[in-house]
Amino acid sequence: MTTDTPAVERTYPPKIVTWLGNPLLTRLLRRPGSRTGRGLMLLRVRGRRTGTPIETPVARQEIGGELSCLTSSGWRHNFQGGRECELVLDGRVRKARGVLVADAESVVRAYREVMDRVGPGGYRRTGLKVNVDRPPSDAELTEAVRRYGLAYVRFTLLD
Repeated sequence: MTTDTPAVERTYPPKIVTWLGNPLLTRLLRRPGSRTGRGLMLLRVRGRRTGTPIETPVARQEIGGELSCLTSSGWRHNFQGGRECELVLDGRVRKARGVLVADAESVVRAYREVMDRVGPGGYRRTGLKVNVDRPPSDAELTEAVRRYGLAYVRFTLLD
């Protein structure tokens, strides 16, 4: 018997969690000297077309030795070609430049690096659900990258 369930799926928190949790996390992460969510940072960027300010908590990752975040959220497109932004790290506002990395091979490498570091119990921290009893293959990750528009943003601190 075959199943149509992919080996790797993108997971989303329940809308109520996002609706209530993001504003609370945003307030906590803004606090000077905040030690809230050591694995989180607050991202501030303006929309490249509309100029609309975007402020959202994101999971803080180190990928290839660089500060990054894994994402499939729509705001990622603002970083195509590079864009200046602000990051709130440990309650401190830092100027940064973010660059979208979206080519499948690089994204698979990034997810593999983070998944290897966090182990099977931490896969959900990548925003992915793994439906097989082993680490997903590169082919399975590539399928997920293409299916869900997975990417990452690499940040360089400017101050």
